[in-house]
Amino acid sequence: MAATTAPHAPTGRPGEAYGYGFFVGPLAGRRAVHHSGDNGGYKAFAAWLPDSDERLVLLANQAEVNPAAVTSVLDAV
Repeated sequence: MAATTAPHAPTGRPGEAYGYGFFVGPLAGRRAVHHSGDNGGYKAFAAWLPDSDERLVLLANQAEVNPAAVTSVLDAV
């Protein structure tokens, strides 16, 4: 599990890298391990905030989801 959450390849975004299966970098200013996906009109996002040991899963049954919505949910936690 440690290899999946350790940064291995830069993504080009400041402070973010890709581990073996997860993005490792800040979300709403907090250290996070996360991944998203989509399939035919659905969107999914899962994140782990290791410093607070919180987890977030967002599922949407629409193709277009505003990425700022993820940040606003994290800010509310």
